[in-house]
Formats: sequence, C-alpha cells, structure tokens
Amino acid sequence: MTIGIVYSLLALSIVFSFRILGFPDLTPDGTLLVGASVGAITLNHTNSVVLALVSASIVGAFFGIITALLHNKLKISKLLSGILVMTMLYSVSLRVMGTSNISLINSKSIWFTDFSKSSQIYNLIIAIIIISIIFFLLYLLLKTNIGLRLRALGDSENTAKNLNLNIEKLNVIGLAISNGLAGLAGIIIALYQGFVDISMGTGLVIIGLASIIIGEIILKPNNIFYLLLAGIIGMIIYQSVISIALRLGLPSTDLKIATVMLTILFIFIERIRKSKLTMDRQIGNRNI
Repeated sequence: MTIGIVYSLLALSIVFSFRILGFPDLTPDGTLLVGASVGAITLNHTNSVVLALVSASIVGAFFGIITALLHNKLKISKLLSGILVMTMLYSVSLRVMGTSNISLINSKSIWFTDFSKSSQIYNLIIAIIIISIIFFLLYLLLKTNIGLRLRALGDSENTAKNLNLNIEKLNVIGLAISNGLAGLAGIIIALYQGFVDISMGTGLVIIGLASIIIGEIILKPNNIFYLLLAGIIGMIIYQSVISIALRLGLPSTDLKIATVMLTILFIFIERIRKSKLTMDRQIGNRNI
C-alpha cells in the first residue's frame, strides 16, 4: 500500500495537467526522472534531504514552464510540446547523473530501508502524511482566485477567452505546478526505492492515466475534492493489483501489458455500466 501512496504524487500531477488544466502533458515522464536525478545529486553533495526535495521540485517546475512556452510562443501542439521536452530530459538526466544509475542506499532519507514491521508502519505513516499535505495544498489552491481561473481554462478554453483570462500565463502556472509535483515525486520515489535509474520515468504518464481512470470509475467525482482523491485511490488500487500479479508470477517484463489490459478492463466495465443505465432509463420511459 505504501508504494501506491508514494506514486500517488505522480497521479496528482497528472490529474492537475490532464483533468484540471485540460493540457494533455507528457512532460512528467521526463520531469519525474530529472527531478530524481537533480535531487539525488543535491542530496549526495549537501547531505540535505530538504534541499534535495526543493531542488527536484524547482527543476520539475522549470521544465514544465518550458513545455508551456513551446506551446504558447511557438504554437507547437500541447501533445508535441510535452513529447519534445520529455525526450530532451532523458539526455539532460544522463548529463546530470553522469551515469545510468545512482545508489541512494547510504544517503540520508525520509524512509526506513530495512524490512522490519515497525519500519514498514513508519514508512506508511510518512507516505500518508506527505500525500495528505500535498492533497490539501492543491485543494486549497484550486479554491483561490488563480485556482478558479485554472479550472475555468480546463473546462473550456473558449470560455476562458471570453472571460479575458490570460491563457498563456495560466498554462505556465498550471504546468509549473504539475511538473513541480512530478519532480518532487521523482526524488521521493527514488529515496523510497534506494536508487535513481535512467529508465524510472518511462511510461509513468500512462500508469498515471490508468490510475485516474480507475479512480474516476470507482468514485465518479463531481467536484475537485473527489477528482483529486480519485487519482490517489486509483494509484493505490493499480499498484496493489500489480503487486498481487507479481506475487502470483507475472514477469516484470509484462508490466506494461498488464497496465494496458487493466485500463481496458476498467473502461469496458464502465461502458457496460453506462449502457445498462441507459437501457434502464429507456425501459422506464416506456413504462411511463
């Protein structure tokens, strides 16, 4: 369960960009990696976990802004802007790390790395505290004036234009927040697993989207609180299912296939549910 809560930070990042801002941003695949890389280097040089967390968030936010500027100023499509920055960040991370992986086993950490029962309970409590703080900060932000503007942009860009909102500025702010979260998630995940690897960001946006779909099917969110919560719940369920599958003998090489199949399964279940509701309404209307 702890790993699901840890990865929920990534889910919140993707909820923010895809659902709230309405920007299909693939940059988090790269900003999670570069956040982990910069955070790890900062930690090894300063021995400060706080500086590692802050630096990871800042570098993630910076490259989120780059994605927004590519879209705003060069008029590159939203999807392609994210792909370009994501691709670039693979090389940037290699440059930062100087190698394909960095061990954090002997570095300071917010986690206990032994497998005792008390350590696992401690890690679970820390994970819950971290995700709760981020959750409520995001929730409060989205209730502010700037948060309402971000939500208006996500609901309808045309409406945002009619309201004379500065769409380019809102894109910059929104992607800075979402990718700052992804960078923070990167170093926290790296500390939890004890290393940074150059492949750790690959495909995580897809996992995040799968988690959001699962969470939305279960919670059926009708407000911001439940929309954010859906990302967390979905990620916990996703990671739990994958963990069970691995214990039952699923090869780790098949994880991506399992992710896609799990997502399709939940979408299929939701389609059946909606079809049944539609049929029930039609039958009800005939009986009136």
